[in-house]
Amino acid sequence: MMSAPSSSPPLELLGPSNKNSIDIASGGAVLRKSFNAWDDVLLCRVVNQRKPWMAPSGEIMITWGEIAESLMHTRGFGVKKDGPACKTRFEKILKMTIGGEKDMLRKTGTEEEYEERERLLREMYDQIDQYRDGREPDPSRKALGELQEDNESLENRRKRKGKALARIISKRERLMDTNTPTTPTTPREEIKSIFEYLQRRMEIDDAREERRLLAEKEMEERRTAAEERRMEAELERDRRQQDFMLKVLEIMQK
Repeated sequence: MMSAPSSSPPLELLGPSNKNSIDIASGGAVLRKSFNAWDDVLLCRVVNQRKPWMAPSGEIMITWGEIAESLMHTRGFGVKKDGPACKTRFEKILKMTIGGEKDMLRKTGTEEEYEERERLLREMYDQIDQYRDGREPDPSRKALGELQEDNESLENRRKRKGKALARIISKRERLMDTNTPTTPTTPREEIKSIFEYLQRRMEIDDAREERRLLAEKEMEERRTAAEERRMEAELERDRRQQDFMLKVLEIMQK
């Protein structure tokens, strides 16, 4: 019996092994040397599913390897990157988006891709922030967490955020000691940049908390004033009723 003819595409369709080569595993996507906006969106979707920041100690890079493997089998993902490279790219676009440099990323993509990338990055930043602060979004603890947060003083919140900042910087230093740098940015400059950004974030949070406390104070003062006016009105009504009854008794006694 004659074997069926091969269905493999001609070599000229595959092209040379460069940025224009085709990756069969990722659904025929053309491989590029660098990420574009859609690659970032796909990266963010997988990262949001796997949540590497919640991985146990010692398994973070394993999780990033799984993310890279998943992306290589994702249709439309056009770059071939390993776990460390995916991690570096994610940290870069997260830092630039949250740090107000998102316009520098708007070079290869559509407006819809830019918006989805930014939305996913901001959602994950909030998740990372909550996880590092020890406030995982657990619905069963939401009411208790809100009550405890309302009872915290502004000074206690500043101390807690300062400790969280110190943990982040310490962890970042340990990672830089064990990993080979993949960008020309020096560890000192990167730590300084992260520190400055987190300091700005703390100042914004403090200002927001001060406004909240001031609004609550003003509302309580208005509530107290309204209650005092109500009590005065009731006392005045009782006094008038009493005067009226006394006058009626005087008339009846005549």
